[in-house]
Amino acid sequence: MRSQDSAGAKSEAFEIETLRACKMTIDGRRFEQLHEIMWDFRHPFIEEETAFRLYEARVKYLDLNLMKQGELDLLRDLSNRFGDGYFNGEKI
Repeated sequence: MRSQDSAGAKSEAFEIETLRACKMTIDGRRFEQLHEIMWDFRHPFIEEETAFRLYEARVKYLDLNLMKQGELDLLRDLSNRFGDGYFNGEKI
């Protein structure tokens, strides 16, 4: 019985490590302004951290006043996780 418990624990630990290693992606088509600044991407999916860096690098093409709430929430979440709560040098 113990060997099965040990094997199960190893399997669960492997799954957790695999999930941590997987990078979450965003479908840029779901977010209007993100989609617009992805002009040089071949496909619509982008890793979360890459999306944050792209938002920062191409901030001059964004209009935060016209950004829909869902995209603002995404930007705020990405800023908290990848920018220590800052976007483009300002607390967001």
